[in-house]
Amino acid sequence: MIKAILKTGLVAGTLDILAAIVILTKMNVMGVLQYIASGIFGKEAFSGGTTMAIAGLIFHYIIAISFTALYFIVFPYVPFLGKQK
Repeated sequence: MIKAILKTGLVAGTLDILAAIVILTKMNVMGVLQYIASGIFGKEAFSGGTTMAIAGLIFHYIIAISFTALYFIVFPYVPFLGKQK
């Protein structure tokens, strides 16, 4: 189950960050990643360069994998999550 959570979290995180970079910011990679890092480091993240961008990317994947794990845990107990139309 852990392997499935990691794989799914990495796919979801990658698709999410690509959407944010391409659709929302028109390819401003550093800006997006520094914005994510600013959730922890505040305004200093915007002047931190590549280090803060990497920290933002790490935080992004931590969040994506955490939400994936939560979904995997909750899925069997919430009926509407398994319904298909």
